[in-house]
Amino acid sequence: KEMERERDFEESLFATEETVIPGETNRETGLASKKTAETVAGAERLIEALDVYREEVAARREYDDRCRAAETRGDKQLPAPPAPNPRMMYYKTDCPHRYALEVLRRIKSNELEETLLTLPFNYVVQLLDVLADQLARRWDVELMCRCVCFILRVNFGQIVSTPSLLPTLDQLRQLMNGSVADLK
Repeated sequence: KEMERERDFEESLFATEETVIPGETNRETGLASKKTAETVAGAERLIEALDVYREEVAARREYDDRCRAAETRGDKQLPAPPAPNPRMMYYKTDCPHRYALEVLRRIKSNELEETLLTLPFNYVVQLLDVLADQLARRWDVELMCRCVCFILRVNFGQIVSTPSLLPTLDQLRQLMNGSVADLK
């Protein structure tokens, strides 16, 4: 019985014909946007990766601050570095930037847009910061530009009406111009 209910729930979850995309009017040329278990799982992995990224970057900043404080006090022994998140070890990295990149890379290309479409807006804002960081490092420029362009197209209204995103948008514009020019 429980297995049947779970299967029925999953079927009802994915039963929606198409996802509504803000600003899209022509249904004939719209995105292939049928929700699948893979896109939902991809969105969950991306949300988890953004949370881990935020925590790890904050932990590294705190560690750097403690090291600077220890150096100014004249301590001979620096504090121990924080242990990396175990989830990052699955991707064989201890760098939160590389971890975020690997999670994005492992989302199938044909499911990337639907995965980005299912992200809540607060995670879209976090992802834009991560994408700017990845572009500054010149890591997988094509994938980062594809993500930025899709996010901007789909969330344009919310992004433009959020004044705190203007510096990020300007940074993304400059980085994308420079990165794409370097690829040519």
